[in-house]
Amino acid sequence: MHNRLQVRLADFKHAARVFKPARRKLGSVLLCFEGGFLSIESGGAAAVMRAYGEWHGRAAFSPQVLRALMIAPP
Repeated sequence: MHNRLQVRLADFKHAARVFKPARRKLGSVLLCFEGGFLSIESGGAAAVMRAYGEWHGRAAFSPQVLRALMIAPP
């Protein structure tokens, strides 16, 4: 089993804008992949983008990881 996804950088930056407002309180982040779409949810906001690859299950992580990804996407 491989857990690896690819997302176009432009798609990630566009979708992640919903998490940027300074006053938005982010909570635990949930990442899900299904049917070719990656969704990221936190603090009552959600972003959905096209993704390619294979991912089994869900991932939950702290909002600091999401903020780091928005500053310097891999």
